[in-house]
Amino acid sequence: MAGGARRDVLTPVARFPGWPGRGPGNGVPAGAGRALGRPGEDRGDRQVEQSRRSEPIAVYPRAPVSERIALTDPAAGTGPAVGAGPTEGAGPADDAGAPAEAGPLTVQVLLLGGFEVRVDGITLGVSHVAQRLVSYLALRRRGVSRTELSGVLWPEVDAERAAACLRSALWRARSCTGARLVHATTSWVTLADRVQVDYRHAEELTVRLSRDLPAGLDPGELTLLTSDLLPDWSEDWVATEREAFRQLRLHTLERVCAVLTEHGDYQGALTVGLAAVAGDPLRESAQRCVIAAHLAEGNLAEAARQYDRFERLLARELGVRPSAPLRSLAQSWRPG
Repeated sequence: MAGGARRDVLTPVARFPGWPGRGPGNGVPAGAGRALGRPGEDRGDRQVEQSRRSEPIAVYPRAPVSERIALTDPAAGTGPAVGAGPTEGAGPADDAGAPAEAGPLTVQVLLLGGFEVRVDGITLGVSHVAQRLVSYLALRRRGVSRTELSGVLWPEVDAERAAACLRSALWRARSCTGARLVHATTSWVTLADRVQVDYRHAEELTVRLSRDLPAGLDPGELTLLTSDLLPDWSEDWVATEREAFRQLRLHTLERVCAVLTEHGDYQGALTVGLAAVAGDPLRESAQRCVIAAHLAEGNLAEAARQYDRFERLLARELGVRPSAPLRSLAQSWRPG
């Protein structure tokens, strides 16, 4: 099952200070309308308020959300119709009920190491179904047809039900975040243009490093290559992308380690090489890069320790020995 957000999100009792006619800041205690039957408030209004209070949407209180995100107010006609669920409230293009944005927002979708959405640096809580939708779109650099999207995300139900689930997920993706993450038409769905995706940046980094290793490479960039893609998710469409990215990032780290070793930057080479080893301790090519960096620096004892650890690990986990080339390398600094 797909993992949740990276951190536990706070859930304040009164999430939207100053919400028209509700909660703190308007002179009426939260819940008073429901208890006393406020004039002018019908049952549908109370149901909407109750549903909003039960949503798992919250932010870390680094700054008031109302100062950063324009919230949807049913009374103003900017949200779904009163009493409508996520499926009924979404129009054919599913964009009519999207919350308005208070100026340009920095929206980030993080997939490396776990799922997270940040808006202007604030981590938001996103429902499980919206996480799957946003993640699938983030892994694609093109628009996705509604038929493909609903079929991949809900393969166990019929087409009509899957389409309804997609409409619900689109509504949740916008109502949860308060920002326009997703753009949808009657036929296609894609991430909004301004959304930044760390996975895409990591892929671009590997392409750049495969062409040329720039002088003075910022080690901070390489942190993008130290985490797996959505590591706790079990969906087939995630597993395929995760393994492809794992191979890509480990090969890139090994190449950077070898180039830095050739240029005499042994500290940098070992930092990068050990990151590759941490990504897969049983990967001999990564271990060889680290051993080669130790040898190039003249640290035979360090090279021997690295080899011995790897040899014991292989014997314990797989019952095999290192390859003949690596054993030959080990013989170059010690007999027997």
